[in-house]
Amino acid sequence: MEAQRHLEAHEGDAQFLLSLAYVLARMTRDQVSDDVRQLGGLLLKNYVLRHAEAFVRGAGDLGAASDGAGSGGAEVRDYVKLHALIAARDGNQSVRNTAGILITTLATYTLRAGLPLGTAWPELFPALVEMLRGEQLPAIEGAFSSLTKILEDCGHDMRGDPSGYGPQALNQLVPIFPSFFGAEAPGIRAAAVRAMNLLVPLKPTQLIVNMDAFIQALATLKDDPSPGVRQGVCQALVALFKDGTDHLVSRLSEIMDFMLVKTQDHNENVAREACEFWSVFCDYYPSESQRRVSEALRRFLPRLVPVLLAGMVFSQEDRDAMEAEKAYMLDSVPDRAEDLKPIRYQSRGGRGGGLGQGAGGVEDEDDEEDGEEDEGGMGSSGDEVEQWNLRRCSAATLDTIAEFYGPNVLLPILLPQLYAKLQQGSVWEREACILALGAVASCIDGMAEQLPQLFPFLLQQLDDKASMTTNPQLGCTVAWTLSRYSGWVLEQENDAAYLAPLVERLLGAMLYHHKKVQQAACSALATLEENAGLRFLPYLPHLLTFITQAFGRYQTRSLIVLLDTLGTLADAVKEGLAEPKYTALFMPPLWAKWRALVDSDRVLLYLMECLTSLTTALGPAFQPWAAEAYARCLGLLRHMLAAEQMGQAPEKDFAVCALDLLTGMTESLGASFESLMPGSDLVLLLYGCMHDTSEEVRQSAFALLGDLAKACHVHLVPVLPTYLPVLIENLDPRAVSVCNNASWALGELTVRLGAEHMSPYIPAVMARLVPMARQRQEMHPYLAENTAITIGRLTKVCPAAVVATPGVGPEFVHAWCLSLQDVKHRGEKEHAFEGLCLLLQQNPSVLLPTAARASAPSPPPGSSSSCTSASSSSSSPNTFEAFAWAVASWYDNVQMQPDVPEALQHMFRVIFNYVRETVNSLPSRNWNEYLSSLDPQLVDYLVRFYDL
Repeated sequence: MEAQRHLEAHEGDAQFLLSLAYVLARMTRDQVSDDVRQLGGLLLKNYVLRHAEAFVRGAGDLGAASDGAGSGGAEVRDYVKLHALIAARDGNQSVRNTAGILITTLATYTLRAGLPLGTAWPELFPALVEMLRGEQLPAIEGAFSSLTKILEDCGHDMRGDPSGYGPQALNQLVPIFPSFFGAEAPGIRAAAVRAMNLLVPLKPTQLIVNMDAFIQALATLKDDPSPGVRQGVCQALVALFKDGTDHLVSRLSEIMDFMLVKTQDHNENVAREACEFWSVFCDYYPSESQRRVSEALRRFLPRLVPVLLAGMVFSQEDRDAMEAEKAYMLDSVPDRAEDLKPIRYQSRGGRGGGLGQGAGGVEDEDDEEDGEEDEGGMGSSGDEVEQWNLRRCSAATLDTIAEFYGPNVLLPILLPQLYAKLQQGSVWEREACILALGAVASCIDGMAEQLPQLFPFLLQQLDDKASMTTNPQLGCTVAWTLSRYSGWVLEQENDAAYLAPLVERLLGAMLYHHKKVQQAACSALATLEENAGLRFLPYLPHLLTFITQAFGRYQTRSLIVLLDTLGTLADAVKEGLAEPKYTALFMPPLWAKWRALVDSDRVLLYLMECLTSLTTALGPAFQPWAAEAYARCLGLLRHMLAAEQMGQAPEKDFAVCALDLLTGMTESLGASFESLMPGSDLVLLLYGCMHDTSEEVRQSAFALLGDLAKACHVHLVPVLPTYLPVLIENLDPRAVSVCNNASWALGELTVRLGAEHMSPYIPAVMARLVPMARQRQEMHPYLAENTAITIGRLTKVCPAAVVATPGVGPEFVHAWCLSLQDVKHRGEKEHAFEGLCLLLQQNPSVLLPTAARASAPSPPPGSSSSCTSASSSSSSPNTFEAFAWAVASWYDNVQMQPDVPEALQHMFRVIFNYVRETVNSLPSRNWNEYLSSLDPQLVDYLVRFYDL
């Protein structure tokens, strides 16, 4: 800490920065250790990162003190650049690599600052090229180290360099890199291939022109003795196929033969890289060449499929690793720290407008739902060896091929080989074949004929304890494969023959002594629960008995998966779980875990997520545990807010999870939640969370606010003057989920509190919502829907205030109607349409053709005549047609007629009749003529159901 304080005190000192550059590049091992030199370079790099804009421009002054007073910013920058290039040729590899990182950082931020490298650092590429052309091996290695990092981090920035220097430099490198393919040192050959691979997606002109020469040069390395070189050649071919170059099409046969051999390479890194190649056929090739490429692979499948199956068998190295881990995998042994992966909680605090639970996924669609792997799945297969290895790559490739070619092409090749190995192969081969069966589950049309025979066989594997003792992965893979076919199981009418034995075997595997088997069985059961829904009700007593036993046996990682399984069960059977005989089974062990976990234990996140699902399922039956859960959630919120006030960086996940659990309790307990609030500081804590810098915290806070408005809005009336400005400020579509929940909460407050409380805020709210409504095509569709609902609720309660808002004209109504067409939730949709109709009663002329607005007759009864002529526009979209389509969205496809509340249907009729009468009053056209300009399908709907 003392050293760190000294470093921070001197960070902006020019002499200190110069000294760091000197230590990195000039000092010898006799003077300081290489570790110190490397540290000097890293400290420089960190300084550049923190002050990138000023440093690369040489702006400001650097002086003798940390406040930066003094002179010499440009001189320091130039000195650092010079010495970074000197260090890049150093004899020590760590120093060279550190120099490469510093050079890349400087180059990247120079380009991002809008400074052309040719002007800001003209000596960079000439110096690196000179190093490549020299004879000193350290300099050549250092040049490759720097250049590959630059191409990785800012290659695309170089390609787009408007000065032309970046593209020129890339072109200059194209002939240089392949010249090292014949270098004596294997590390140089591998570095050269890797560098060329990084050039491929950048498409420098010289590479495109000389593509055949590059491919020919690669061919000379196909049997290189260095695994790193062979791996690089495979990566190059994959990169070229991803790029879609036609130069490879004429060489398909040769390349496929080569890749098939390399997929069986004795070095797993090479084999894995070659295996990646086969998926590229199905994903990347341009349509005009697709038929030729896909046909070539189709003919090749009889040779490829056996290789992929062999690749799915655990290697001896993996088997040895699994054997070494066996003792730690017993459920009687606590998990080690290295067995537990970091957990990232994702908020479930989504509300309104179709976002529903899990709205956090709107902006993070690629995130894992719960931060854990797909236990037992092909993504992890419950493997003891969990890195992306040849086995998993082979299975993923088979999955891709199955989806691309379908059952008619793949299964006749695959199934005979699978059946032979399932009957006669070793336990390791049998497990790999079962993995393959799961991988081809997308071929369900063909597999459905095989499953009546395979299903009992797969169930039998879960009873084969001897084989599972030899290869515990067998149980994991069988559970995952069965889950992949759970849809087929549920389609079978005889539950006693299919669903019941499947549940029984998975429950048995849940209590197997091996942790991985436990986790895979829980994960498979969760998939089955999700697909089965209420069909799981008859199995609840048996299932909950096993879950209760599991709580007493499971270690941390298995417990996390078990909590997800219980939460999924709650989502599936809903209030069926609320019977006292069921809660008496699972709530005591669950609550014992709740009390045993400390507030800093991240397993608590999964427990609270599980409880959030349980509160929704149990409803009022959760009341016995509500007070304790409520108090702990408030404590977690207090801790986060207090830590932030003290300048600390608390883990926000606990606050997000606490808010989500409170939201679930509010929704499930309803009005009885109010009994928890007197004497508590929830309203104050919620206000702090609404101000938090974290979008996840604000998202969940606004979700809770909306549900509090529904359950006990009386407690919110005193704080409206402080709450509403925060809500309005967060009506920002750049943060989709936050904006969505803030909008939804505003709507809930409006319909509960009425015009008395909400009218003063309508101008500020609508100033945010009107632009959002009109820009619906640029917004997330769920947010566009929810914005339309909120506007409808505001208008329902305060129609005159909304109509008086600037911008509420034909274009706004047109966009609003388009968004309302997509709303599904009946209650929210009814509120929104009532608001729309009230607005149209206030200002019906927005529905009329432009020429009709000036001469529009009196509006329907109850409207505000002062607003009749508002917002007329010289040119606007057909707002009436958009309104009519929105009305038509109430159509029930089952009943084959509109399903509209009676009062709302009357409002529709009044508005339609007004428009018809107005159009008929025009001298230049009549109603039938106007209808002929609309979509015939819409006209038929209006005539049939509204007599128009």
